[in-house]
Amino acid sequence: MIRPVKSDDMERLTAFFTEVISHTFFSEGLDYLHDDITDEIKDKLEKAMHSLTEKPAIQFFIAEADDMIIGTVSINPRGAFSKKHLPIGSQEVPEIASLYIKPTYQSMGIGKRLLHHAKLTLQEQGYQFFILDSGYKQAQKIWRHLLGAPEKILKNFWGSSNDHMFWYQQL
Repeated sequence: MIRPVKSDDMERLTAFFTEVISHTFFSEGLDYLHDDITDEIKDKLEKAMHSLTEKPAIQFFIAEADDMIIGTVSINPRGAFSKKHLPIGSQEVPEIASLYIKPTYQSMGIGKRLLHHAKLTLQEQGYQFFILDSGYKQAQKIWRHLLGAPEKILKNFWGSSNDHMFWYQQL
């Protein structure tokens, strides 16, 4: 089941992001970046909290199974990082972000369903395009498979052979 985040999800979201982001950094060989892991967890929790405000700029969704959070995705206004590195004009283009899947539920199509849910939500809101970016190598393989070639690649952005990629897609 995919649904918007609720205020009583925050404790479970904290545990989810701690597990998933720590696992992601470990899988990428970046588990020594303790401050970055902490910052990433904090950023995702702040976005989830922001989605609970009266007129949120961020929409945050969770996937649940057996009363457990197994995945997340958010729709955010275009951020400064994207604007700096992917100039696409003045149109308002949202970003699909915060797509994380609990390690034991990966490769089961949950990420694909969350991406589809986010895209449908954007279509219903009248958007024609979206941006997705990633600096994680394993995620980049998945995005290449699902979305095709990235619109832009920042070569060695995160160090030798660690690129950052942007996808700019029509809905």
